[in-house]
Amino acid sequence: MIRFLVRWLIVAALGSAAAWFGPPVLRERAPRVYGFAASAFARLPAPSAVVGRLRFARDRSEDQSAGSGSDADSGQVVSHGADTPGVSASGAAEPPAPPLPWGVVKAAAPFFDSSMHRLGTLPGGTPVVWTDRRDSTSGPVAECQPKLNGQWRSVSVIVLESDLALFDEEFEDADPARRDALVAYFAASAKLEKLRADAEARIEAARRNPHERDLAEAKAALDKVQAEANAVNEKVRWSNTHDLPGGSDERGRLLHRANEIRVEQAGARARFDEVSAKWKAWADDHPAPPTGTRPPDTPAMRALAEEMDRLRPLASKLVPGLR
Repeated sequence: MIRFLVRWLIVAALGSAAAWFGPPVLRERAPRVYGFAASAFARLPAPSAVVGRLRFARDRSEDQSAGSGSDADSGQVVSHGADTPGVSASGAAEPPAPPLPWGVVKAAAPFFDSSMHRLGTLPGGTPVVWTDRRDSTSGPVAECQPKLNGQWRSVSVIVLESDLALFDEEFEDADPARRDALVAYFAASAKLEKLRADAEARIEAARRNPHERDLAEAKAALDKVQAEANAVNEKVRWSNTHDLPGGSDERGRLLHRANEIRVEQAGARARFDEVSAKWKAWADDHPAPPTGTRPPDTPAMRALAEEMDRLRPLASKLVPGLR
């Protein structure tokens, strides 16, 4: 019994020493192995895969709460472009990034769960660290942990590689000036594209003829009564040389309906002509601009474009050819 207790104490002591001293040594001598092991451990489904879903739902709920009142679409993860490096949304110092290779979302990009079910959209300029890259039916994808509202998310999501700029070095090991310039560049680019899209949508709405719906309804009403008139008149012509199943009574009803339809046709035609004239008058007063015409840039758009110009030389050292 004493020998068993001695062996048990020795094994316990060795196990405790490995657990205490092993991770720091592994992180110092093999940081990549340590990072992947730590990330894999964080994603273990304990006690079941449902836990991971609940954690991701919690993260999304926190993001949406932090971004309430924003212009984010329903179902999107809320984050307004790049996070300020080293500073959280509350102004407190952020914890370091996981010891994993990094990347950044180039423009608003959909993200998915492991079954490629779409979960939402990551804004352009969102930093990520990645744990895996592989092929899928949708093309090459990366398994990423995004940084949203100043926090690195422990639950991984899937993003198409075409929507990412990915690098092999760890986030904390990257040149801070170049890294932060690239993140800020893509964030500014995403904001600029959204402002332009919103401006074009407003202009398109203003270009829409206010009589469009009335004209469509008037045309539909005219077509309907015209179709019935054609059918009734065809039966009347046929009854001129043939006996109808209902005899003279049916022919009398057809002739009566034909007279009614002529009145309805006249009313439908008058309504269509009236609305058509209004539609044409508005179109003549509001000529469409030439194809490809873009709305003029606002001061906010110009400020973002200038910021991109300022960031481009440094950001291009990581991603050449930025425009």
